[in-house]
Amino acid sequence: MAEPYWMGEGSRKIDKRLVVESDLVLQSPAALGNGDTDETIDLPLLVDPLEGRPLLTGTSIAGALRAYLLAWEHGYEKRPTKGSASVMLFGEARGDDEGRQSPLIVEDAIAEPKGVEFRDGVRLDPESRTAADDALFNRLVWPAGTMFPLRFELLIGAHDKESSLKAALATALHGLQRGEIALGARKERGYGRAKVEAWRVKEYVLNDSKQLLAWLEHGANKLAGQPGPIGAALGVKDLLPDRREGFTLSAKFKLDGALLIAGTEDTAGPDKAYLRARQANGAEKPVLSGTSLTGALRMRALKIARTLGDEAKARELVTGMFGPEAKTKSLRASRLRVAESVIETATTELVQTRVSIDRFTGGALDSALFNAQPVFGGELKMDFSLRKPGPEQIGLLLLLLKDLWTGDLALGGEINAGRGRFKGQNAHLCLKRAGTEPKKWVIHTQGPGKLRIEGDRQALEDCVSKDLKDYFESTSETGGVMSWRRTLIPVREFAEPLKIPNAVVIRTWLEGQAATHGLVWLLAHADDGVIWGRFENGQLLTAREATSDPRSGPIWREITLQQARLFSEHAELLLWREDGDTRRARLIRGAKEEEEPNWIEAYDEKQLLWGLTGQNLTGTFTRLEHAGIGCAHVPPIKVELKDGKPVRPPCLITRNFLNAKGPARVEASRLAGFAYLE
Repeated sequence: MAEPYWMGEGSRKIDKRLVVESDLVLQSPAALGNGDTDETIDLPLLVDPLEGRPLLTGTSIAGALRAYLLAWEHGYEKRPTKGSASVMLFGEARGDDEGRQSPLIVEDAIAEPKGVEFRDGVRLDPESRTAADDALFNRLVWPAGTMFPLRFELLIGAHDKESSLKAALATALHGLQRGEIALGARKERGYGRAKVEAWRVKEYVLNDSKQLLAWLEHGANKLAGQPGPIGAALGVKDLLPDRREGFTLSAKFKLDGALLIAGTEDTAGPDKAYLRARQANGAEKPVLSGTSLTGALRMRALKIARTLGDEAKARELVTGMFGPEAKTKSLRASRLRVAESVIETATTELVQTRVSIDRFTGGALDSALFNAQPVFGGELKMDFSLRKPGPEQIGLLLLLLKDLWTGDLALGGEINAGRGRFKGQNAHLCLKRAGTEPKKWVIHTQGPGKLRIEGDRQALEDCVSKDLKDYFESTSETGGVMSWRRTLIPVREFAEPLKIPNAVVIRTWLEGQAATHGLVWLLAHADDGVIWGRFENGQLLTAREATSDPRSGPIWREITLQQARLFSEHAELLLWREDGDTRRARLIRGAKEEEEPNWIEAYDEKQLLWGLTGQNLTGTFTRLEHAGIGCAHVPPIKVELKDGKPVRPPCLITRNFLNAKGPARVEASRLAGFAYLE
């Protein structure tokens, strides 16, 4: 039986005490919560119960350092082994009754308060891109610039290998010095970034009576002396080998117009004021929060993955990058870390007054006058890091970068009003694999549609065109083979302009075209609202005419008609007005045998129709209403209802045609019919 640690040979025989101190400064807001909630705040902060000051517990610091050291030594998502530096410095893993305790004492850190910041959060529904039910919450965070005094004490025993302990400690603290360790909740979403500039170290040799007395008398005092880097302060020449694998991406963007991410409401200010955050230097600047950016990226990633392959494989890929959704039971951290971005040189003083328009009546909504204070212009840098990435995950991240770079992916609020779009300027990419030299790339923009890439361009292209394709063609766990082109449908469709005769009655001409090309439904936009309709027995029947109800849409009038789409599964005719009263039209239809088709591949998307409640009207028309936003319309379909709600939400099908040459992109789209969400 082993001798107790407090007796004779069983004790640690401490020969030295190594005291290490520094000041940890938050570089981004930190959510150091107390694990509780109250009546006003969903996620309050942890404070020192005696003085009410910000508290960073020693267990939180030690846990973050241990995880960092373990990943540095063995790689991400690895377990420690006997003799690992993380075990030697922080003790055995939980459940090991024979293991010794950690020789490192980590004290609680109590900061001088610099105020608090209030952050709102919401989880988005990936299907509707709106807030999910019961998913709105708020939290308090300590602002950037809050400083926590750190203090560690390393106990070196007679049987310990001093150089190994110091190397392990230097490697762990090196993460704080480089700003690579985040603390608190939501670390992967930009919260809790912290950094230490320099360290103060004092060593007490307890075998020396003078130093023993010095430790007894002054060991608890704050250390004096000139601070320095942790390696030099501890006398460690080389850190442990870094076996982490990861992909980092740092991209610089210019804001193309305005961006609005709402901050805390102020009764004395605009209805929506842009989110601002205190920086480490004390300045207050507008920021793009990591949570807002990640939410938009996740939805776009799922949309891209669904386009490329099977639903199950698409969700598996996105979940592997972003982590499981909050409603699932098996939670784990996201592999993708997204930093909070500061917007520089932006115009922030302008306030816009707007009115919300009812998209179906064309008039102003009641009580819908409001003002907002977005940011205009400016530059920002977005930083991403993907730990232990698969090549298919790198490929998906590159596609997300492309959508951000070209302005196709908009961020923040009011994106349908043109806000939230960016133009890429340059990007730095780095891929680190164990045992190899890091691969690096630099991407520069050189005018519209032109890029200059420094580095192995083909390697980046392979991640998208080869590795991502191989992922979706791989065998699933159930044995089924997923196809890269499963969602693509072969087509032979042709586009042609149509000549509209002079002095023709537009309605009569459209009825003739509908009969010729087998067009079934109508979606038109007029100056006074949206007009739904269908063609029956060669005649156009609008929702207003079918129901004799003014709430079903405006009256058909050529003078107010802006554009009209006549469509069916087989074709679409688009009519529009330009230059006053001039009318133009084009038709997309199946190509004849002698014609060269414009497109041979396409995929269909379901666009959810507005409306949470419904009412079946005359014939095949159904009124759909969304009372919360004042929206009502009458599409020409019969929707199955239960208790006044759609059993299956109705959708409009859009058919997206892919270009025949070059990188795949959507070249044109048309309406193709109606469907329902399953």
